[in-house]
Amino acid sequence: MGKPCREEFDAMTAVDPENNAMSAYQREHNLTGPTQSAHTIGWDDLDKRKFYVIGPTMMMSLRLILYPPMMVKTRLQVQQGTKLYNGTFDAFRKIWMYEGWRGFYKGFWTNSLGIIAGQCYVTSLELTKHHAKALPYLDRSETGRHMLAGGVAAIVTQSIVVPVDIVSQLQMVKGQVTTQAAHEAAASNHQQESKRKNAVAIARGIYSSQGVAGFYRGYGVSMLNFVPNHSIFWATYSMMSTAVGRAAPDSPLPLIQAASGCTAGIVASTLTNPIDVTRAKLQVDGLPSVKETVKLLWKENGIAFLGKGLTARLITASLSSAIIVSGYESIKRLSVRTN
Repeated sequence: MGKPCREEFDAMTAVDPENNAMSAYQREHNLTGPTQSAHTIGWDDLDKRKFYVIGPTMMMSLRLILYPPMMVKTRLQVQQGTKLYNGTFDAFRKIWMYEGWRGFYKGFWTNSLGIIAGQCYVTSLELTKHHAKALPYLDRSETGRHMLAGGVAAIVTQSIVVPVDIVSQLQMVKGQVTTQAAHEAAASNHQQESKRKNAVAIARGIYSSQGVAGFYRGYGVSMLNFVPNHSIFWATYSMMSTAVGRAAPDSPLPLIQAASGCTAGIVASTLTNPIDVTRAKLQVDGLPSVKETVKLLWKENGIAFLGKGLTARLITASLSSAIIVSGYESIKRLSVRTN
């Protein structure tokens, strides 16, 4: 990447005010000025205690912002045709009108257990990038290391994420109301509905009817979705951040990272949307196989199922990718080791 402005590297190159020592990153890489991009901060450069405290705190804050469009995306993907919502903005309007702001956060706390998986993800991502430097070809290809690391991190975390996703997605779609009459009926039956939406009750129901396998319904299709999605994302991010940095070397580093993350999110989400629709439908409706799920989606929507929920997904992906990448790179800069 080209040479960004000096201010963006303060966290890496500044002298420690308490002990007048250079950062470990600066010392080990023999840096005396802003000559290296923050996205090359490696695993050995990080203070792990800082990394594992700052990261989860920031990720929880981001989830509060990004959860509503993700919830809307899930509802749009699993509905039959336009039975409940006539598009993304109609879904936002009806949820706000009939369910209030709480409607946008159904299943939030269950889904937030994914922060644990998130820490497993970033650990796998950084360790893979670190060790991949010893592999043929990848030692010379940062994009290749990012692609491999994204795929490995996705595989590691899906064993944790899939059960959480299944429970939280069922919470998301429970109690949907799109008319005033339905809203009044739901309000009169609030106590019973609350019990039915409870995460523990949903988990017990899954276990009693399907056993442990029920929590991994769609595990295979999740792998087919998330592994290429994350491989494409990190490879695109690496290429874009390098290209943008060379084209606009004086641009602020966070802006380069945000723009690269946004582009990577759009590319990866567009290419993998049909798989994501299939995964969500299979997991929520409890269908027996990927083949049967695709046949049902085609019967209900025709070729339009390929882009089902894509608008909401792109809103989520572009916004979340820009914010999360910028946040993650900031976490790494704040977590650089010092003596």
